[in-house]
Formats: sequence, C-alpha cells, structure tokens
Amino acid sequence: MSRRQENYWSNPSNIDKAFSQLCKKIKRIPTAREFASEYCGAMASLAKGRYYKIITTYNQYLLSHGKNVTRDSNKYNSPAKINGAFDELEKEIGKVPTAREIEESCGGLLVSLRKGRYHPEIKTYNDYLKHRGKLVLHDIGRWSSPNKIDEAFDRLEESLGRTPRRKDFVIKYAGALSAIVQGRYNKNIHYWNEYLMFRNRVINKKSGKDTTLILESLLEEGGTQ
Repeated sequence: MSRRQENYWSNPSNIDKAFSQLCKKIKRIPTAREFASEYCGAMASLAKGRYYKIITTYNQYLLSHGKNVTRDSNKYNSPAKINGAFDELEKEIGKVPTAREIEESCGGLLVSLRKGRYHPEIKTYNDYLKHRGKLVLHDIGRWSSPNKIDEAFDRLEESLGRTPRRKDFVIKYAGALSAIVQGRYNKNIHYWNEYLMFRNRVINKKSGKDTTLILESLLEEGGTQ
C-alpha cells in the first residue's frame, strides 16, 4: 500500500464510506473476506487501529456500527468443511492464517474446533495447525532432540496400551512427526515405519503400503480416527 493510500485509509470517514458503498452494492452486510477483497487498504487500517485504537478487527467494526456479528459454527460441522475453509483462506492470503484472520473470514470455525467437531482431541487452533503440519513457531525447537521424540512416543504408547499408529502420533505430536520426516531425528530415517523399526516395534501392515510420509498424506484419511 502506497503512502497516499495509507493516508487515505487512515481517515475513519473514508472507511465508513467504503463500507456503506459495499453494503449498497451487494444489498447486505459484507463479510470480512468481501470487504477485504474490495477494500484491502481499509481492512489493513482497521487491523492497525487507525479507525479507532480499540477497534482492530472487522467484527469489532461491525459491532461499533450496531451490526450483528454472525458466527455460524454449524457451517463448519465436519473435518472436510473445516479443512476446506482453512485451505481456501491460506491460498487467498498466501500464508498460514492467524487465529484472528480465521475468525474474521470464517466466523464459527474456531467455535467448531473448541467443540471438538474436527476431532475430540483437537480443540485449539494451535492443535489444528500442528495436526495439519503447519508448525507453530515455538514448536519447531521443541523437537530438536531425538530423546524428546522418543519420550513423546513412549508416553503415547503407554497411554494407548499399544504401539501408536501414525494418525495417533500426528494428532498428539505433529511437530515430532515432522522432525522424523525431515530427518531431524536421524538423517537415515524419514518414514514412520522406519522409526518403528528403529525402535524395535512391530509395523502396522495397514500403514505399510504407504511409500511416502509427508504430513499432507497423513491427513488423506480425514480428520478423525
């Protein structure tokens, strides 16, 4: 955004004018995505508190104008719908969305996560990001030690009473599995079955047919066990 555009959208009246114009154009209250698509500069100014210092989200802007905020959690009532909304937004903005960006563009999705509609053990956005292989920054260094990966595996094995499957492990410790895949556990080990063999565990024949182990392939079975 140029300096001129930045100055223009720093004026609250220009943001209000843009909002009113879009309301008239589509004959309803725009979604955050629609408003950002039409007036990205206005949305950026909102996020930076230039409209009003305590208004930094689109929902707060709507509420300040007496508009109802809809968070339709029923819209995201399945893993496929949650993944689809996340993937679409990630592609649109060219990066992993923050929780605020998800809330703004996909109101109700975070509520569905908290209610366990994606998976009973995935109830926070960070847990979801880890499950999708989108590592939370503080999680990367956590799995730099092979001992920590082994300890996580052993804890899960003890709690399950059996050798964990890949899906079990990625739900609880996606960062650890990513470290294995990237060779950070052992430069010669890049697959789940290789890790199991290294740990002297019996390989699950159902998973033995898989020849690759990138995090995306782990999710082809869906978000639930």
